[in-house]
Amino acid sequence: MKRRDFLFGIASAIPAATLGASLAVASAGSRGARIGLLLPERGDVERQFLAGWRAAGAATPSLTERLGAGHAQALKTVTGWLEGNRVDVIVSALSAHGPQVRAHLEAHGVPMLVAEFGANWARPSSGSALIVRQGSRMAEGAFALGRHAAQSGSRTATIVTTSFDAGFDYVRAFELGFTGQGGTVQGTLLLDSSAVPWDAARLAELGTDAVFVAASEAVSLQNLRVPPGMRLLAGGLAGWLLGSSTLETALAGNGARHPAFTLGLEAAQTVVRANELMQSGLHALPALIQARTVRGLERLELQGGRVVSRHTLPLAPQFDAGVQMLSASRSSGYSNAYPVR
Repeated sequence: MKRRDFLFGIASAIPAATLGASLAVASAGSRGARIGLLLPERGDVERQFLAGWRAAGAATPSLTERLGAGHAQALKTVTGWLEGNRVDVIVSALSAHGPQVRAHLEAHGVPMLVAEFGANWARPSSGSALIVRQGSRMAEGAFALGRHAAQSGSRTATIVTTSFDAGFDYVRAFELGFTGQGGTVQGTLLLDSSAVPWDAARLAELGTDAVFVAASEAVSLQNLRVPPGMRLLAGGLAGWLLGSSTLETALAGNGARHPAFTLGLEAAQTVVRANELMQSGLHALPALIQARTVRGLERLELQGGRVVSRHTLPLAPQFDAGVQMLSASRSSGYSNAYPVR
């Protein structure tokens, strides 16, 4: 496809007001693209993301803002960058601030690359052609892992999670995948609820075939005990936090590395490639879209924190009705929406 045709194909999907601003943005030229990086303070996950970014050989971002919880600081930072004409591309790492800053992006015609764990999960509410997504696809991985578990002999499963696990959507996604293949979810146990104290013996009483664990903080998993003989499946970051266990997990990209490392590596690779395209004259938005690589899913078997086997998984159906309803829900990913039974 010719670049001109590609650009007009992208432009046709953008509202007229946004299009005017977007096409007004100059290409990077010989100076290179100015990158603004929004990076939340998240300990080891943050360090892994930056290590992946450096491993890609990407230049240090022109501007970096470390963020606390919530969206207020991100909104203030992005507004300042845009009004001061200080960036060509914004990268939102490990958190999806797109809906909060959408109007400002469209007013200035600056695209945002959202690089977070659930970023490729459908988000109709984000609603801007200037927001480009790249992620570890944790929810899609959980959906595919649930399908595989049911297809490979597990007829019952119990979900073990926290009362609030960052909204990655993978708790419900696993349930959709597992029950869609004839499996039955027997219940949901919470690791951190004072109202429902954790008792590992409850798993043995349920006699479940498989346990799906979804948690992104090590402290949440310190008391987890799974009875011998039960199949252990992990969503999100749990596979790397349950280092002494034998388990299965599923992610996109280079699954043998920490998910945040892979996320940083692939986000930086996208930015490097987009910068090359922009220096050749392509505008920032089509450059980002053309540069992004969408990786396939892999099922990993881990023993003691080491990958012992890797298998390709089919991608989750993008237009599954249940998946679309989940993605549009404001409470999507909050496990307290699924009562303990």
